[in-house]
Amino acid sequence: RYELLLKDLLKNTWVGHADYLDLKNALSEVKKVAEYINTKKRQSEGMTKMYDIQNHLIGHSGDIVAPHRSFIAEGDVILHSGSEKGKHLFLFSDLLVYTSRSIKRRKNLINSTIRYMHEKDFSLKGLSVEDLADDGPNVNRFSITTAEDG
Repeated sequence: RYELLLKDLLKNTWVGHADYLDLKNALSEVKKVAEYINTKKRQSEGMTKMYDIQNHLIGHSGDIVAPHRSFIAEGDVILHSGSEKGKHLFLFSDLLVYTSRSIKRRKNLINSTIRYMHEKDFSLKGLSVEDLADDGPNVNRFSITTAEDG
């Protein structure tokens, strides 16, 4: 809000006005502060997400939450073997976690809890991803090769 107010004030202040440079400097500083706050907010949300993943991950021996690690994305996948079971990937800045989806059913679906059974971790070092052509109903296809695969 302050940024918008200062932009409006600057737009309506002529260049020769005594306050023009101060308004311009204030706008620059407010932008820096807003950028800093937004960065810290994203970092906090990412850390919260990692704690959430760690709390819903069963059978993982290490810590998901680490000072050097950041959460990037997650999503369901279908293996090329045709397995339709709920496989789920979590992508971090240094790690890919491969899991199976498990739902702890309650009487109503709203209170059901999704858990993830840990299957394997892949370090992003030595990992390559190849984009594959769509194949009929199979879209957004990709192949992952690790250093272990050779």
